[in-house]
Amino acid sequence: MAAPSGREFWIFLRQSTLNMFDFSAILGYQLPQLHNVFRLRRYNGRSLEHTNVLEQEKFYGYHIHTATKRYQQPGFREDHYAVTTNRYQTLEQAIECMLDDCGFRGNLEDSSLFKGQPI
Repeated sequence: MAAPSGREFWIFLRQSTLNMFDFSAILGYQLPQLHNVFRLRRYNGRSLEHTNVLEQEKFYGYHIHTATKRYQQPGFREDHYAVTTNRYQTLEQAIECMLDDCGFRGNLEDSSLFKGQPI
């Protein structure tokens, strides 16, 4: 999807067919003139354990990853840092949280992607 500025954002969705709580909703930014997508936010399901290495925190459950300079500097993935959340329990609710948190509303939420229709 292209923003009014012409910049491109990507949404990636993943859900296990064996465990409905194993999912991710990812918002990425297409880096100009590169083929890389920079992950800005990632909303993970409860089946994934996570460790914030720099803070020495380990947790299990629903959590939201955010791109941070602090984790990129020592060489971790841009969206390694995460915090736990109780704002969603399903992939659909995680998508809603992502849209609310990141300011993507309007035409996007009316697309076939969010109406359970084939794209």
